[in-house]
Amino acid sequence: MTTLLLRLAAPTQAWAGRKLAITPNPTWPQQPHASARTRPTGTGLVGFVGCALGRERGTDMSDLRALEYLVREDQPGHLAREFRVTRRRDGNGRVYSQPLVEGVVDDAAFLVTVSGDRGLLEQVADALVAPRWPLYLGRREYPPTLPILLGLDDRDGEEVARAHPWLASDWYRRTCPPVVALSLYPVFPYRETLIPDDWLESVTIDNPLGREVVDFFAVVAGMDGR
Repeated sequence: MTTLLLRLAAPTQAWAGRKLAITPNPTWPQQPHASARTRPTGTGLVGFVGCALGRERGTDMSDLRALEYLVREDQPGHLAREFRVTRRRDGNGRVYSQPLVEGVVDDAAFLVTVSGDRGLLEQVADALVAPRWPLYLGRREYPPTLPILLGLDDRDGEEVARAHPWLASDWYRRTCPPVVALSLYPVFPYRETLIPDDWLESVTIDNPLGREVVDFFAVVAGMDGR
């Protein structure tokens, strides 16, 4: 088995967040808050690879769905709301503007492993170097930062994900403890299943830039060994 390694990082990403229409009348029933999935989805990853290859919307993606996708959450980021305006048609075919609020995630970084046939993955690797169409993370407004392609490996996806260096930014590492547990979870392209956090595997990473968190109450009680 061959594994392709990807780095997906950007100031903003959008992975199947709930979009809410903004209504002009504040007395109308309130809608639930806009939300976002904080991690890449199977559909999103298949679309990302298909975009690099130049696959038209509606074409056969079965070969890409058959690949095994694994995501490691190196820098979780934080949830945010994005205001935008879209154009829609009413029942009479007239175009009108509709304000929306969309859930997004900012300052996140993920390691994604894609495992499968080496020939297909080599095509994907070449396409990521020179993509047929511009690449984006969920929406066209959110392009990824470089590098994206981290190379090919002959090990399986989980082994690679457990061994690869941490991709988090230095500023984020300084906010973390000396030892960090990174979430590791499989993605099912054919079935978007939300996996409870306590079911996820984790990868333990040493963080030389980390700092010890001092428990104030432990210090006061003299239980911290000082």
